[in-house]
Amino acid sequence: MAWDSVEDRDWGAAVLVTTRAVQGDVRRVVDVYVEDGLARALPGEAGIAGRLASACGSSVLYPGVGTTHMAVAPDGSATRAVVLEPEAEDEAWRVIAVQAPVPGLEGASVEVIDEVLHAELLPTPVADAYAARHGAGVREQVDLRTWERLVRRMQAGWPPDGRYRRDMYAEDLRARDALERSEDIVMEVAELDLIYRELTADHEYPVLDPLDCGGTVGLSGCLGWWWFRSPDPEPW
Repeated sequence: MAWDSVEDRDWGAAVLVTTRAVQGDVRRVVDVYVEDGLARALPGEAGIAGRLASACGSSVLYPGVGTTHMAVAPDGSATRAVVLEPEAEDEAWRVIAVQAPVPGLEGASVEVIDEVLHAELLPTPVADAYAARHGAGVREQVDLRTWERLVRRMQAGWPPDGRYRRDMYAEDLRARDALERSEDIVMEVAELDLIYRELTADHEYPVLDPLDCGGTVGLSGCLGWWWFRSPDPEPW
């Protein structure tokens, strides 16, 4: 039923569908309301989007993590997307980024979406234990938690999609730089460093340009050894 044609709608129906044509990268918005009893028997948003994409021969978007969406192609493949919804009805919808190419969205840049990575919950037992002993508000806690999140992310295979951003990796290395200047957190850092070494490969030169990435020198006047190691395999 069209967006503004609701006079003859059967409001007691188990399923209500409303559609409207829009402009831009998205051509049509579909709202589906289902009774609770029936909803439990349906495959969920992902399953419905996949079936709709296959039936229509067109990619389908549905809400995902935070402000991101999931994009499902007619062949059933799915990836994450950043969609800019217009504030006014006469403005265009824009899909500005996707994590993998999507049919019909060729204008979107293909990149790892940082919002998805930031939203991923990762355990940080070492940082949690340090915070419990020293209380909140210690600057080292922030850097330690950042460093541990990288280590745990690597251990888990780079959730949720097996990928990571080089700029975020550089931020993690800068957190490790800061930890090198603290004498109160040596044991915790050493524990995480051991895991980091096991999950990375050594290189003769820095993996990232430390000047471009804002890297700092260690106590020896040189870049820390962590700048000379990269994930194996690399997730970018």
